[in-house]
Amino acid sequence: MGAATAREMARRGFHALVGVRRDSDGRALLADIKPVVLDTTDQNHIAALVERSDKDPEERTSRA
Repeated sequence: MGAATAREMARRGFHALVGVRRDSDGRALLADIKPVVLDTTDQNHIAALVERSDKDPEERTSRA
């Protein structure tokens, strides 16, 4: 359900990032959205996700 939602948001032009546990988990998503390795208990992972979201190279919106 999360991947389907992210794909729909990407289709609508949003900056869709998806947290995955391992790089291999995100390989199937590469055509549609950007997978980000994310451990929600690791502050460095969370900070990196915020940084990546705020500095999208394609300048898409990350908020509705």
